[in-house]
Amino acid sequence: MQQRPINMKWLLIEITETVEELKAIMHSQAKAKLKERVHALYVWKAGIVKEITDLADLLGRSESTIRLWFARYQAEGLSGLLAWNYRGGKRPALSGAVLEALQIRLQEPDGFRSYGEIRDWLANEQG
Repeated sequence: MQQRPINMKWLLIEITETVEELKAIMHSQAKAKLKERVHALYVWKAGIVKEITDLADLLGRSESTIRLWFARYQAEGLSGLLAWNYRGGKRPALSGAVLEALQIRLQEPDGFRSYGEIRDWLANEQG
């Protein structure tokens, strides 16, 4: 299949897998986020869309996200695209030790009587 330019300084991306292989890989993914990445390759390779903006609209993602996926695929291949490197969102407000102590304290029969008491206890524990 002919390579098609992606609006990323006319980057030419060659998707080495066949449409059938991409479809099988897409259906075998357990994580929706990874399935979505393969879906982008599948739709592009199958020629379902002609522009990256159309692909972004179809998938409900930004163009920059699609470009990042394609750049990663081009640099690292399918295994790089499917590497799960999600680090999560905001860091927990409580450290592991304080959280563990809080959970133990909550299990005690006399525990806490109010949220205010918990807040004061946390202020003393975390400093």
